[in-house]
Amino acid sequence: MTFAVWGNVGADANVTAMAIGGSTAGTEALAIRHVATARSVAMRAESTVGGTDQSTTGTMVTGTWAHMSGTSLSTSTRTAFFNGTAGTANTATNDPQDLDRIGVGSIADNAPASVEWNGDLYAQAIWDTVLSAEDLVSLANGVSPLRVRRANLVFLSILDTLVPTDLIGGRTLAVTGTPVMAQDPPNFMRGPLRGRERRSRRM
Repeated sequence: MTFAVWGNVGADANVTAMAIGGSTAGTEALAIRHVATARSVAMRAESTVGGTDQSTTGTMVTGTWAHMSGTSLSTSTRTAFFNGTAGTANTATNDPQDLDRIGVGSIADNAPASVEWNGDLYAQAIWDTVLSAEDLVSLANGVSPLRVRRANLVFLSILDTLVPTDLIGGRTLAVTGTPVMAQDPPNFMRGPLRGRERRSRRM
């Protein structure tokens, strides 16, 4: 599995950009997060059995867009990427269960925070396979997720409206709080649906 998202963090805090979580009891999730103090990007796994493990890399700057991505090859191999550059893989065994919902700006577990992310988010995408290093560099260079392993792309939300949808599965996402529209990442290239890719979401 691969997650990818553009993020412009607004504060130095532990906040989630996107996640797949479980709605059953306990904390079960895979997530891309910003880690406080170190200001790094993390590919994080949480479960009631395995606790919390994560791979981290890079240094984000408040008010500056960055490409955040992460791969989960197995229950014991997760890697975070910052602007296409990989961190050290986390190899602790951790196997989140019953991952049945997607969160944008929230951990999406059985008791998610109303909004975690503080800043702008754009083009949240999930693939059901592990993308190559070349694929992740392409995304960090601004290539649309629609142009990368399209057959394996299972979720994409551009957040170009105040009632966002999943462009792959047709789901309408429930909105919490009062988001506002913000400017896109400056180097995001035109994709097949660029006409709908005009504004990012400020959480």
